[in-house]
Amino acid sequence: MRIENAVRAKERGVEADVLVSPRSSRSGIEGVDGWRNRLIVKVQSPPLDGRANKEVEKVLTEATG
Repeated sequence: MRIENAVRAKERGVEADVLVSPRSSRSGIEGVDGWRNRLIVKVQSPPLDGRANKEVEKVLTEATG
């Protein structure tokens, strides 16, 4: 599956459809889900109090600079 199906250029940046897998053994971008056309992001944090969301932001920031 191509990443272009999950990530699109916008006027002020990019927009991505993301499938988050919290409480994973490691953090990082796993690939693209071909069925849902979403970027798969695994994070170690639990989905409590925004911790997984903050880690997703960190993973994507590290990947894109």
